[in-house]
Amino acid sequence: MNSKSGEIGQALSQGKDVLGVLVVEDDVVVQKIGDISESVVNHFLKMVNVGMSNQLVSGEQFQTMNIIYPYKCSYAIGVAGKRIYITKRSISPAPDEDESKA
Repeated sequence: MNSKSGEIGQALSQGKDVLGVLVVEDDVVVQKIGDISESVVNHFLKMVNVGMSNQLVSGEQFQTMNIIYPYKCSYAIGVAGKRIYITKRSISPAPDEDESKA
């Protein structure tokens, strides 16, 4: 891991809602911070490859994508050069049904 990817990974890991960060280069995890499973990498790499292949919007490549699991967590996936940055964030818990009826 070079210092640039380490610095970016550290910067992404800041914030109360950040649960974890993965930095991936050449399909290999080069940095892991916090509570994030490396098992998500292969799934997200497939999505990134589709996004990078211009299959979503002709003539344009994506820069970031967000995947949200309601009331659990979200993942933000960003591409910068050869590196893929995956940030896992917490999401507010589901509202309690008793509170919503009040």
